[in-house]
Amino acid sequence: MFQPTQSQSALVLFLIVGVPLLLGWLGLIVQCANASFKSDGDKVAWILILVLLGPVGAALYLIAGRTRQTRPADREKWVV
Repeated sequence: MFQPTQSQSALVLFLIVGVPLLLGWLGLIVQCANASFKSDGDKVAWILILVLLGPVGAALYLIAGRTRQTRPADREKWVV
């Protein structure tokens, strides 16, 4: 029976967990670069936070930084 070595197990774990996390993090950086913010300084600050803080920056951006888009039909309901 085939018994994987410890380095093979680490490689498989990296491919299953690490690669999707890395791609998600890079996707957040691209999404942040394409998003519209109130000022360019906000955009630069969020990109720096994402790059320098890694997973913590990604969590912060997902919680507080992403601009929420609403459908036009929902916006019409808000008009008083």
